Amino acid sequence: DVFSEFSLSYGYSLELGKNHLHMGFTAKKLNGIYSANAFNKDMQYTIGSEGTAGFMDIENLDMAFGYSHGSLNNVLEQTGLYDIVFGNEMMGSGYGVDLGVLYDKYLPNGERLFSLGAAVLDVGSIRYDGGKQYAVSKNDLRLDENDLDALAANGPEALVEMLSITSAEKAAVYQSTLPSFIHINGDFRLSKVIYFQANLIQSVRAFGITPGYRTFSQFTLSPRVTTKWFEFGVPVSVINDYETTAVGFFMRMGTLMIGSDNLAFGKANGANIYAGLHVPIFKD
Repeated sequence: DVFSEFSLSYGYSLELGKNHLHMGFTAKKLNGIYSANAFNKDMQYTIGSEGTAGFMDIENLDMAFGYSHGSLNNVLEQTGLYDIVFGNEMMGSGYGVDLGVLYDKYLPNGERLFSLGAAVLDVGSIRYDGGKQYAVSKNDLRLDENDLDALAANGPEALVEMLSITSAEKAAVYQSTLPSFIHINGDFRLSKVIYFQANLIQSVRAFGITPGYRTFSQFTLSPRVTTKWFEFGVPVSVINDYETTAVGFFMRMGTLMIGSDNLAFGKANGANIYAGLHVPIFKD
């Protein structure tokens, strides 16, 4: 999905004694530039060759795919930057919205006891005039090198011809949805220096049902020790729709911080590390 976005946000805070309640709302105008998708439910195939020519024999294919129009390269070549940014003559148009609320609870001495927030983010969709969406079920199909070259050159339009798709396999509307997920976050003080954070991201989009990208659900628990000049924590997460466990760390020493969301313990897949330096400017 390639699109530009214009948004308008409004926030409001209420003082409830020593406590605070914050609310926010963002409305978005979405200008669709290009979209394409494919979801393979089931595919059995064999790759072989006859002489110097290769081929792919597909015994069974059950998939859904679609695209807004042509290819992304053609759109970018034929459309100016101004039109792309402001959505002039774009084939896709839609709307989105974010909603959120945050509650801060304070102790009588003014120190924060906990924060608890919830938000519904990226709800909306982009509808493309002239877009095409197909549900395809095929058996005993052979693709040769010419077919694969055509697919590389012409994108999804070549796939429609290759699979001999009929009008009955075409959906009436092509609409790409935003990821649409719920975010719940809590940060709790257990003692003067010990804190505990919980973070939940829950997707509300079913996988492979409608076109559009999707946020994977995850849950993180992160205990930490915090002082003015030092902070150390160990986030433990279940990610990728709660199928994978990730353990990381973060540490702050003065203005220097270093950490990782996933140490991976010897597995390079998914491992990361970050570092930063905070330098105050013009501060008394």
